[in-house]
Amino acid sequence: MGTRSNLAAPPLRLTLPPALPLVLLAAVLGSSTIASAEPWTMTTSSDFNARAVMVGTGDVDVGRPLATDPSVVPADKVLETRLRLGGLVAWTRRSGFLRPLGFIRSVSLHVQGDLLSGPQWTDGHSTLMRHDPLEQRPTEVLKQVRLRRGFVQVDTTLGRIAAGRMVSTWGLGLLAQSGDADPYQFGIKRDGVIVDRVQFATAPLLTFDGARPSGVPLFISVAADRVVVDDLAIASNGDEAYNFIGAILYRGAKVHAGGYAVMRSQTNPKEGSDLRIDANAYDVYARWADSVGDWRIEAATEWLMLRGETTYFRTASNPDLLKILQFGGVARITATQGDLGLRLETGLASGDDRPFDDTLSNLKFSREYRVGLAMFHEGVRRTTAALAANLDDPRYLGQAPTGFDRAATGGSVTGAIYAMPTVRYELFGKRLTLLGAVLWAQAPAPMVDAYQSGLNGGDAIGPRGGKASTDLGLEVDVAAAWRQPFAKNFAVTVRGDLGNWMPGAAFDDAAGNSAAAVMVWMGRVELQGSW
Repeated sequence: MGTRSNLAAPPLRLTLPPALPLVLLAAVLGSSTIASAEPWTMTTSSDFNARAVMVGTGDVDVGRPLATDPSVVPADKVLETRLRLGGLVAWTRRSGFLRPLGFIRSVSLHVQGDLLSGPQWTDGHSTLMRHDPLEQRPTEVLKQVRLRRGFVQVDTTLGRIAAGRMVSTWGLGLLAQSGDADPYQFGIKRDGVIVDRVQFATAPLLTFDGARPSGVPLFISVAADRVVVDDLAIASNGDEAYNFIGAILYRGAKVHAGGYAVMRSQTNPKEGSDLRIDANAYDVYARWADSVGDWRIEAATEWLMLRGETTYFRTASNPDLLKILQFGGVARITATQGDLGLRLETGLASGDDRPFDDTLSNLKFSREYRVGLAMFHEGVRRTTAALAANLDDPRYLGQAPTGFDRAATGGSVTGAIYAMPTVRYELFGKRLTLLGAVLWAQAPAPMVDAYQSGLNGGDAIGPRGGKASTDLGLEVDVAAAWRQPFAKNFAVTVRGDLGNWMPGAAFDDAAGNSAAAVMVWMGRVELQGSW
């Protein structure tokens, strides 16, 4: 639901080998600019990223209503791939303005797409995962093709105009982000938030008379989106979701600070004409970076609130509208000196210990926002997928609550207060990178499972039948990556991640027995290059 002003960002160098249509377009537009009396320069860039990832997750204890029901999501392995290609063609005015068009400074075309993006082989599939968003990704080759970027950008003396398909992001990416990797993350990011957008951004207090802009770097942006894919909507599944956005961002040399507001409207006629989400998001973001002695220090924070209403999750006790009131944020500080990097991140995502009232209060971060490897992205993911499967069980109700499948988080951070210190160290000329982290998490309110609570007359019961608790547990993560450059602008990276989550009391069973520890491992080979 977020966006970041493209005008506020550095010049983009996106990806895809120049295809014939781009070459023809470059030839046509290039000849027209050359024909003018003004000095224009055409530049192109391309790059690609190909990766194969194997992920293995151990048994995860979950709650089931009968002793004869399977109480474990069994260990599984998944092999997934992605080939990302893209390119940029830009025409830039060296100085002055293009006389025939009046005020245009540059025109650029951005293209990026994914091929073979998704699971190619699985072992250990469980029917309890049938409502999990990641389990529902297509396996057919033709359906694993996606255009991520395909937009035209025009810079004028008044501002930047962009139209087409693009990736949406804002701040640290708690609600929406590009899916680009963070050097301190564990695991992988996949798609990001993709939208069809029309956007105008301007910097009214900047002047561009010289080689560099001067004035106050304050950027204002407005945009309208049709959502292609995010955590709440997938257009190909019939979701019709629209965002209307206003943002303001100050981008100084050391300080970035700003805020945005998003109005969201979503329906799905395939699911029902009366199903909808109408909500607003309010977000503030700030970042400070500077050198302190031999250290480079960066502090960043993002906080948000969601308000609105929805007809999803209706039950017999709330047959009409449900209110949405959610909040949360992240604060982190990163310090680097030479090959050593340290980061401390803390975060809050509001929870919901009253699943049968008229308010949805559990905030979900974007699935692409990585916090650890095992707890949220694999353990809680499977726990909530089992919750959705339980709600779909006719032994609970004759008919599942509307929107029950959205109870599955897909790996999002939700209902948590956490702290995560991380150490990063580079060796052998930065070819070898080592990571280590500890993740501690508590829930802001007792973790109540809607299914288990319903079976017990609305009592505060956890996902495995024990008394609801705030203790989510502890996780230890390590990773090692070797990056080997070859040729010019090409490199191959081999990486392994390992995480061990020790569930807390929130996942105890009715007898007080703790859930077993969950081990997650990941192996990745990645080839990347640019020209």
